Amino acid sequence: MGLGPLLSITYKGWPQTDLTSTHSSSFIFLLPNTALYKYTHFYTISLDSKMYISKLSLILSAYSLAVTAHLEDSSPSLQSQETSPNPIRAAYPNDVTGTFNGTLAIVPIDLELARSIIPKEWAINQEAWMSLLPQFSVTKYPLVVRSGVNHDIGKAEPFFGLEDYQSVHIAFPFVDLLGDGFSSFSYVQHRLVASPQGALWDVDSYGTLRVPAKISPTLEAYKTVNQQGGSYSVALHAFTKKFNNFSSPHKETTISYILDHKATDRVTPEELNFLKNVTNQPIFKDGTLCNNQIFLYDTDLSIGDNSPQKVEGKIVLASPLLPGEGDHVKTVSGLTFSAAYRDIHEVPCTQLKGFHFTESSDDAVKAPEAN
Repeated sequence: MGLGPLLSITYKGWPQTDLTSTHSSSFIFLLPNTALYKYTHFYTISLDSKMYISKLSLILSAYSLAVTAHLEDSSPSLQSQETSPNPIRAAYPNDVTGTFNGTLAIVPIDLELARSIIPKEWAINQEAWMSLLPQFSVTKYPLVVRSGVNHDIGKAEPFFGLEDYQSVHIAFPFVDLLGDGFSSFSYVQHRLVASPQGALWDVDSYGTLRVPAKISPTLEAYKTVNQQGGSYSVALHAFTKKFNNFSSPHKETTISYILDHKATDRVTPEELNFLKNVTNQPIFKDGTLCNNQIFLYDTDLSIGDNSPQKVEGKIVLASPLLPGEGDHVKTVSGLTFSAAYRDIHEVPCTQLKGFHFTESSDDAVKAPEAN
C-alpha cells in the first residue's frame, strides 16, 4: 500500500518553488487525525535537490482501527454524547489514554467448552475466578463480553487524538499464560470494532483478529429500551460481513443482548472486584505480545452516581465468537460501568508476570516471591 493517499502535508511560509530547488532544509508535519496509527509522531523531511524522507517510521495497526484498505475520509466526525472528557490524559501524558462506557456481561459456559477453545498449552486459573465468584458452579467458566464506546482517546505528548469508536471484546479470562499459577491473562480471539472512520479487517499487534462490524445503537452504550417507570433495559446488536449476512441483520446476528437494569440490587464487593480484575487482565492471542489496558476506577467517571450498576438478561452469541453449532443463547448477569484507561501496546507478556489486579492499576498484588 503506497503512502501517498494517506499523507496530507500542510505548510506555512514555505515558497512553493523550494520543493524542486536545491535548497537543503527541513520541516515537520503531522499525520492526519485518523484511526490509522498506533502512535502519532513528528516527522522530518529533508529537501536537497530531491525530497528524501529522513525519518519515517510509520508504526501501523497496534492501536489502529483501520490500516489495510481504503480509509473513508469523508466519514462524519462523530462523538459519543454520553461521556465526560478524559480525566487522566494530563496525568499520563506519554501514554495513550481514553474513557470507556459500556457493559461487562458474565456468560456461564461449560468449562469443557472453554478448555476446548483456549489452547491446551495454557492452564486456566479456576481458583482465581472461584474466589471472585464463589456462587459459580465448578463445572462452569465465566466467558466475558465487554462492549461499549471508547471516547476521547489520545496522547498528550506529542498530542494526537482518535475518533470515538465502539468495540466488543469476547474474552476468555483467567488464563495461566506464564505457568506461575497466579498471573491471569485474557485470551481474546476476536474484537469487533465499529468506527465512523471505517473500521477495517486487520490483526492487532498481539494477535487478536479485529473484525469490522455494524453495532447499534451507534456510539450510545447506555441507550435505554423498554423503559417503564424507574426500570429500563440496555441493548446491543452487532453484525459483521465476516460471520453472517450483513444486509439481513434480523435474520443472522453475531452478538445481541437485552439486559434489564437492576436498580434495587446492590453491587457486591465480589462483583466489583471481578469487574476490576477481568478488565485489567492483559489481553493476548499468541502469547508473545500483550495489550496492557489498565482501567482506573477511582476517577469521577466510576464513583458516586457513576458507580457500576447491575444488569441481567439474555445474550445471543454466534459462532465463531463462541464456537459450536447454531447460536448460543445464555442467561447472563453483569455490570454497566464507566472508567478511564491507559492503553499500553506491544508489551512482552513475560514482563506482566505476577500481576493480579483487584483494585486500580496502582493496587496490583504481586505473586509471592520464590524461596
